[in-house]
Amino acid sequence: MATTMHVSDVAELLSEGRTHFNLSPALLVEHAARRNEAHLAANGAIVGYTNRTGRSPKDKFIVKDETTAHSVAWGAVNVAFEPEKFDALYVRVMEHLRGRELFVQDLFCGADPAYRLPVRIVNEHAWHNLFVHQLFLRPGAEELKHHHPEFTVISAPEFKADPKRDGVNSEVFIILNFTRRTVLIGGTSYAGKMKKSIFSVMNFLLPQRNVFPMHCSANVGHNGVTALFFGLSGTGKTTLLNVLSRFIPEEERIVTIEDSAELQMKQEHVVRLETNPANIEGRGEVTQRDLVRNSLRMRPDRIIVGEVRGAEVLDMLQAMNTGHDGSLTTIHANSPRDALLRLETLVAMAGLNIPNDAVRRYISSAIDVVIQIARLYDGSRKLVSFQEVTGMESGIISMQELFVFEQAGVDENGTVKGQIKSMGVMPGFLERFKALGIPIPYDIFDRRKR
Repeated sequence: MATTMHVSDVAELLSEGRTHFNLSPALLVEHAARRNEAHLAANGAIVGYTNRTGRSPKDKFIVKDETTAHSVAWGAVNVAFEPEKFDALYVRVMEHLRGRELFVQDLFCGADPAYRLPVRIVNEHAWHNLFVHQLFLRPGAEELKHHHPEFTVISAPEFKADPKRDGVNSEVFIILNFTRRTVLIGGTSYAGKMKKSIFSVMNFLLPQRNVFPMHCSANVGHNGVTALFFGLSGTGKTTLLNVLSRFIPEEERIVTIEDSAELQMKQEHVVRLETNPANIEGRGEVTQRDLVRNSLRMRPDRIIVGEVRGAEVLDMLQAMNTGHDGSLTTIHANSPRDALLRLETLVAMAGLNIPNDAVRRYISSAIDVVIQIARLYDGSRKLVSFQEVTGMESGIISMQELFVFEQAGVDENGTVKGQIKSMGVMPGFLERFKALGIPIPYDIFDRRKR
């Protein structure tokens, strides 16, 4: 009943004549400039300003009801919110938005049609609508005709909550309601909350369908060692990828594959490939899998994929196993073991019904090193685990941890204290370094040395 009322409320709000649906980037830029929300920089980019930093962990809540009571790990991260308080705050936000100029985008989260989530984003700011237009997947003309949102994000940055009245911690709130299929955001101009909230929705919904969602990138050295990089949003996966790319020899031919160019390759022989969404007629789409397949014809020495998150993983693993040693990529995951499980899940998305044991053997053969990076409490980004893939044992991919970040506490300024610690294990790839004439001091693996 609540869901029906919600849909009716939103439909009524959006039918008042001042709502813009699925505008193009050019028109959204014009509206943002006209409304003085954002400004054009000298290079043509649009610049929007937020009223606070991105992270607001104490302002994020999940409505606790029959849908979520036994499916969410409640605690300091997943904070419960009463349904009645949500309903009251929802009414106040709707009244705030009534009569205002609004911007709406109908989009998808997720590339696989079998698992993607149709979403509707309702924005008070035009530049926020531009942000989600660029970030999520846009339906083609035919898809748009049959687009039925299964989740709605309502973002009202100009609405300020009253903590005493609304039951929140500050004027900012981000509340997920899985029963009403709604995300309610207010009090913050930080656009990233819309993305993070829908990612949280996917993290709740997809495991129920036997899908393990994860962020992730990968890299391969000239000695043939393949490294997999993963971590949560903002942990520095791309930054680390850029740092490691500095050690790739100048003479090598490199192909990079990304959604948008972020890798900063300094080598001379670099071919940059970018994906392309379908146009309004549903034509012209170029996926990461298309690019990985075609990059093999360019005879690269190594391939660098900014982030793997779909069926392109299978082609990437094939490249790593067939003469393209030293390739790199990143992936989202919570631990090195989770990163490998995520790879298995993504390979399954290719739809080839490969036996699980064969997939694991393929992964263990292709991946040499998994590096985990994390954003810590103080905002610093650190390498927290460095593990080597050693092969297969009893049908499971075996790994050994070489280095780990050992946290020693927090100082008076709130800065995390700690150091990288060796686990006292000699990696199997040392002989490959030796054969290539690359000196590696053995004492860095001595557990007694810090």
